[in-house]
Amino acid sequence: MPANLIYVPTDRQCADQVEQLAQEALLIRERTGSCLVALIEHADRPWNGAHRDALAAARTRHGIDVAHMNWAGTAAFLRAVVDGAGLLANERERLLTLLHPREAAYGAGPNKAALLAAAVGARVLHRRDSDVRIDDRPGLGPAYPCVLELQAIDARVVELDLEVASGTLAAADIVSFVGTDAFGSAVHDRRDLLAVDVRHVVEIELLASPDASREALMRETDQYMVSGPDIRHDRDFFEEDVNARTCVGASTIADIFLELPEMPIRGTLGSDYLRRNALRFLGRPIIYHSRKVLHRYDAARAGQRDLDAVVDYARRDLRHMIVWPVLVAHHRTLRARPTDFLTTSGGVDTAAYLASLLAALEASMPIMTGMPSAFAAIYRTAAGEADDAARRGRLLAVAEAVEHGPDFVEEVAQGIHDFAFLIRHWPALVASARCTPLPEAILL
Repeated sequence: MPANLIYVPTDRQCADQVEQLAQEALLIRERTGSCLVALIEHADRPWNGAHRDALAAARTRHGIDVAHMNWAGTAAFLRAVVDGAGLLANERERLLTLLHPREAAYGAGPNKAALLAAAVGARVLHRRDSDVRIDDRPGLGPAYPCVLELQAIDARVVELDLEVASGTLAAADIVSFVGTDAFGSAVHDRRDLLAVDVRHVVEIELLASPDASREALMRETDQYMVSGPDIRHDRDFFEEDVNARTCVGASTIADIFLELPEMPIRGTLGSDYLRRNALRFLGRPIIYHSRKVLHRYDAARAGQRDLDAVVDYARRDLRHMIVWPVLVAHHRTLRARPTDFLTTSGGVDTAAYLASLLAALEASMPIMTGMPSAFAAIYRTAAGEADDAARRGRLLAVAEAVEHGPDFVEEVAQGIHDFAFLIRHWPALVASARCTPLPEAILL
């Protein structure tokens, strides 16, 4: 059974990525003995067949193990997992909706990957998003992230030559999350606001963190959205991730995914960072490595030609901002009393984690309530200052979609309660997955 699983959660065409996955799988197998490559489809799409053909060709060409989790195969697998967990009928149906949603949910792919890992006996997950590609360093060749991920994961801090460190980590601390960030297109897309004035991005951030320093938020905006995406490294190094710049879209995580799911909330940016952040605020090492990946927008997104897509992304961003004060309060509690959230064996005490999260939700409701209208007002102000007609139209469209949209705060609150429900049942789901054979439609 493979100890490592490298996977892509996707709702876009990415057949050209499979060969890169295969090369990483070969490197992982060479160093660890085994690796399974999995492509996890969000939905039935016209390109699913091309993905399956690319995986089958890679299996034949390289002799690697591959899995294609299309909609039907995944549905059958998850149904078997849920049915084997010994739950009530209404609980089973709710769990299936959360695990295999029709709507976009950033936590869904990682949760499917976690249950697949449990089924095949893997304890290390390597994630690659479908809009990233390996950096082909000039004169050096492909900078496969797995090379540095394998050096860091499961290592003790003392074994890594960290070029940046906070001084709070113990030499014997074991690394269970390692990742990098991206160059190319900014991962968090607020181009229209930035083009008008960076202060509008800062105002958005202040909605969720009203006590934050404007100067600090300006620096973070520059790091994540302006200068950071222009930086590309030509050498290998490790740092402690003191500024939370590791992105989950090119990362490796060990073990905790068997204890804690990602948040299954619909259409919410950043809702697949809960595991990384749990480790971070419980004092576990989060390691950054320098093999950045290329992040690229497709042609339609790069040109912002689809107004509905622009508006939909901004609404996802809004939900992200609404959930943020809840997570800030929750993480503050974790950081203040980390031992209260650990079991005697060193795992996450999910009951304590859950209690803290729900308390943070209740306490944050007054802040959350006014955020949609304030978010729309910032977009309207930016539209009034925009000197480009197309940009002005997009900014106004976002403002109007938020003003006339659903109850975003209620959506987020329900999403957090859904997360709580999934956390409660996660141990039973993982135990069931370990005993569930994979459908023939998944393993090629």
